Amino acid sequence: MRELPGPVGSLPVILLHGWTVTADLNWVGCYRSVSEHHQMVALDHRGHGRGIRSPRRFRLSDCADDAVAVADALGIDQFVAVGYSMGGAIAQLCAYRHPERVAGLVLSATAAEFGPRRHRKLVRAAAPAAVHAMRIGRSEAPQRLFDNLLASRTSGGLQGWPLAEVELADPQAVLEAGSALMRFSSRSWIGDLDVPSAVVITNEDVTVSPRLQTRLAESLAHATVHHAKGDHAMVVTDIARYVPPFVDALGSVSERALQ
Repeated sequence: MRELPGPVGSLPVILLHGWTVTADLNWVGCYRSVSEHHQMVALDHRGHGRGIRSPRRFRLSDCADDAVAVADALGIDQFVAVGYSMGGAIAQLCAYRHPERVAGLVLSATAAEFGPRRHRKLVRAAAPAAVHAMRIGRSEAPQRLFDNLLASRTSGGLQGWPLAEVELADPQAVLEAGSALMRFSSRSWIGDLDVPSAVVITNEDVTVSPRLQTRLAESLAHATVHHAKGDHAMVVTDIARYVPPFVDALGSVSERALQ
């Protein structure tokens, strides 16, 4: 976990990272900009990086509860939940499950649901059996699948420290997290989240389409929209272009939350 104090009296921010990565890998390029204006906390989710290792099946709702538990441990009453990709789903769940704790939302490269609805239905039906098979089957099966995932990341240019951060993960938990993300949908309740919010749309994203990101912004009751010209990984690979719209989004939410 990372914690930076920020200015006295500032509204705390909890940074929630994306699938397979760590808080540092996802957010390190934003730490300085965030901490200039806010107390900042960033944690690794269950099964990712240095996060909690649990025998329980991975659930996004548990990650949301973990974020609130960290706030409890640090004496933080209310905070802005900031989520990137999978972290955006977790941030939404934070606000839904703990509305008294979340003062605002900043969501980026994320959606209210991921992928075509037909595909999500197939994943929802198949995932429990697949996860059960991994748990009772040969222990190397999740590792083999995780190794294949790493190989795809390596072929895409992931090397050195970033690859080492990804390799810290628990293979089975990460695979379960991917399944949980494909089953996630907040469409039935996202419009009920009555907090200041902002959506940073990664305009050239082929992982979470800008169409889905725009739909998320339209579903939120109090969302401003901010555009970052880059792909899904730009928070890591093109931080110079990502930070300005991200800081604008965070400032917009913080200003409204403090009114």
